[in-house]
Amino acid sequence: MSQRKRKRKPHPNYVNWMRESKRLKRLSEPAEVIDEDIMMYDVINVTTVIQERACIDHQPLPNIPSATTMSLSPSQSDKSLCSLPAEILYYLIDYLDVPDVLSLSEVNSTLKMLVDTEYYGHLMLPCKAGLLNTLTTPPRLKVLRLTTNRCFRLLLNPKTGRLPFNELNLTHLKELSLSGANYKQGVSHSFDYILKDEYISTLLEILQVVSADTLTRLEFNTENTTRMVTHVAPALRKFRRLQRLTLHGRSSDAPRATQPHTGGQLLTVLANNTYATQLELKKYLLKESNVLTLSCHWIRVLRVDLGKTGNMNLVDMRCLEELVLLSADFMTGCYCPRHHSHGSLVRNLAEASPNLRYCNYVDLKRLEMMSGTGKDWKPWWVIVESMGSRFCKLDRELRYRREYGADYIDTLFPEYD
Repeated sequence: MSQRKRKRKPHPNYVNWMRESKRLKRLSEPAEVIDEDIMMYDVINVTTVIQERACIDHQPLPNIPSATTMSLSPSQSDKSLCSLPAEILYYLIDYLDVPDVLSLSEVNSTLKMLVDTEYYGHLMLPCKAGLLNTLTTPPRLKVLRLTTNRCFRLLLNPKTGRLPFNELNLTHLKELSLSGANYKQGVSHSFDYILKDEYISTLLEILQVVSADTLTRLEFNTENTTRMVTHVAPALRKFRRLQRLTLHGRSSDAPRATQPHTGGQLLTVLANNTYATQLELKKYLLKESNVLTLSCHWIRVLRVDLGKTGNMNLVDMRCLEELVLLSADFMTGCYCPRHHSHGSLVRNLAEASPNLRYCNYVDLKRLEMMSGTGKDWKPWWVIVESMGSRFCKLDRELRYRREYGADYIDTLFPEYD
């Protein structure tokens, strides 16, 4: 009797059947199980192609260790943020913005517990007494964002007569906003608004407590005295990660108040003592005869509210990339630079800010590209002056698009879509 040929046993990792929906299904081609949850289909064809493309001489592939010998141990494969020590996580959180920290708490329950037991996202004063007692009772949660736009008199504790700032944990504060009507009135029959001593001392105490590596946004009131230069300005130098600085001028209910330091020396000193690249000036309502001169060459974004008769002059703003005018002209009601500062702002920007890209959401480089190439090319300030009232309409339309949406306004310039 002829001996029967023995059939070769298939590779131990090859499978011809697969279970789907509690039923076995035969595969058209053999597959190889690489790991518990990884399977390579049509393994014979894949191996053949790899061997043909390995080298020109069709040399055999080197013996690669199997997946079982290269598999990671459970302790190595399960590494994540949760496996890091708490000290490292706290160090990483110090360099995150407030929205990023709040998003981190929504990843899983472990990170949520870590964030909720150490930090409090946004505290707006005045607040409920129960919340304030929770934040001022040990262990005190670290406040990441503190905002108040009220007079400090409304924040006093009725029992102790003290402000709540000293009892809060502000060492890791990332955003601080102290505004509101904290001015003295009727001082020597002068219409200059002077900040209360309590406001200046509270601001300096908070800035002294906050870590130098956490604060990224700062907003406070200014006054027309030397205290801002001798006390507040030096306190701003330590915040190396400060990105945005917002300065408030006089209150809107003081029609005859004057701007701090005629000529803008105070604002220039405050801006030059910080690392901020975004500067916003609010409620600096100047008289028609006054000119605000601002010089800070590393500012990239400038937002200005100088009132309807404001007059501004920029000097050495070579890094300025975006300018937003928040106040309209008194005569025309237009926000565009053609009517601002009595019509001198366009030429002033061309000289002081050669790298300016956006003005009131208008892409100036796009204007230059649309003018043509070669001999037809024109700089943006020439185009703005030649467009005349059409540029005012373009500026107004882009502003309305940003505020209300393009679907709710009549589009006169579809080329800017």
